[in-house]
Amino acid sequence: MLGVIVSFCGARASDLYVTDDGDASIKVFDQFSGNYLGRWGVGFLQDPTGIVMDNHNNLYVADYAKGEILRFNAFNGAYEGQFGGGFLDQPLGLAVDSNGVVYAANAGGSDVIRFDGATGDYMGTLAQGFAQRPFGLALDANNELYVTDSASGNVFRFNAANGAYGGTLGGGMMAFPYGISIDPNGVADIFDGGNNQILRFNSTSGAYMGNLAGGFARIGRGLACDQNGVEYLADYGGGVVDRFNNETGAYMGQIGSGILMDPIFVTPAPEPLPLAFLCAGVVALIVRRRQH
Repeated sequence: MLGVIVSFCGARASDLYVTDDGDASIKVFDQFSGNYLGRWGVGFLQDPTGIVMDNHNNLYVADYAKGEILRFNAFNGAYEGQFGGGFLDQPLGLAVDSNGVVYAANAGGSDVIRFDGATGDYMGTLAQGFAQRPFGLALDANNELYVTDSASGNVFRFNAANGAYGGTLGGGMMAFPYGISIDPNGVADIFDGGNNQILRFNSTSGAYMGNLAGGFARIGRGLACDQNGVEYLADYGGGVVDRFNNETGAYMGQIGSGILMDPIFVTPAPEPLPLAFLCAGVVALIVRRRQH
């Protein structure tokens, strides 16, 4: 009965979404079994890059060539519109906060642009004068926005609400920082393309915490972490998504071999809410399947 209720309400908590530049689509997998679940966005996307999902089953995808953000229903892949045209130039990574504000790494404009995810309205610009070519974005629990700059080798931190500059992370340790994620414990993981590894930092203190994934990715790009501490790395050169235990660094296998062509970014579905909520006219108590 639980599975039926969840299927009516929205995307499954185990879904993993990957942008595939090879055939301009979104590929969907089960993040545990690795099973391929379908392909979305064909005919709408031209050069998909960043991807992120909010808590209301909205899936946002940046299109590098079109200079837009496209919105899809994360349950069935239905196209729901686009926004950002006229503001965005070569958008890459995306992030979304709990209020539905979407942040886009605007590589062509050397800044980060905010939009209302529901209306598409422009909400301001961050990181001007800091980032040269912003690539990856991540938000922590304190609404701090982290921006990787693949051109300068820096990772910048800003207050997402007011845009205040908060310093850098991992200065001098990375050649080409691309994807970034913040795990449930506040650990910032950053893929260093120059050294083909993921570097780990305490996002609050900035302290270096070691590395993982060395030597796995051919050309690593987007990075994401789920609520269970599993790290996902989109390997553009290898045509797979690599999985790692974010605490131990242990390799956990690949997803998408033979299906993915040129994966760029990856995002897992958010965890289901562990409380009663109204959905499709039915009040149901949703119980977590996994203990944390």
